[in-house]
Amino acid sequence: MKIKCIPCTLKKPVAVRLVKKFLAEIAKNHPKDFQKIQSKTTLIKRVPKKEIDIGTRGQVVEVDAEVSSEASWAGVFDDNQVEDVFKKVIVFIDETVKDSESMFVTIAHEFGHVCTTKKDLARRNAPSDEWASEATADWYVYKWGYGSISRKMNARYPRRLSHHGAMPGETLTDNGITYRLSKNFVYRNISEPFKSLAAKLKDRCLEFMSKSGMHI
Repeated sequence: MKIKCIPCTLKKPVAVRLVKKFLAEIAKNHPKDFQKIQSKTTLIKRVPKKEIDIGTRGQVVEVDAEVSSEASWAGVFDDNQVEDVFKKVIVFIDETVKDSESMFVTIAHEFGHVCTTKKDLARRNAPSDEWASEATADWYVYKWGYGSISRKMNARYPRRLSHHGAMPGETLTDNGITYRLSKNFVYRNISEPFKSLAAKLKDRCLEFMSKSGMHI
């Protein structure tokens, strides 16, 4: 089976329907992103059971030009792979998910990875490559108009912070530095402003105490 000229081996009718819906909407509303998805995606297939068992709901795997599009899960991906180097990919979707909205957000998120560019990653200003990648994929989800569904799913199914990072408005701390994710999915260092404010308050207190003849 092919969906918008992309080979697909998903079996569950709901998964096929949601992929069709997503690709049709992107083709209509974001044709440049769709062209990228269509040119890069060699296959859409189900997540293997052993990966589902450890919580994997979706994955983008780069396929070497010499590797068949039917390549197995093992041996064709690198956990440190940065999405902007993707040329040809397999998109894995867990078609066993019962919540169709959750599956749809996963589909959008994984294709957000497919569309990621080096410039996208740099804009995130993230403390780690993994969080930059995840924030960029989420940025595409919001860009494509699925932000409200994503927010609802994140409230329903809490994210794994160590992998996904923050959502807009949330804060996280890495190596003693606190960041807040902006609505544009940019990580802002909010530790330095607080340190600067604290230093200014301390200086003013010391100045006041000096003028008042007080001693520490």
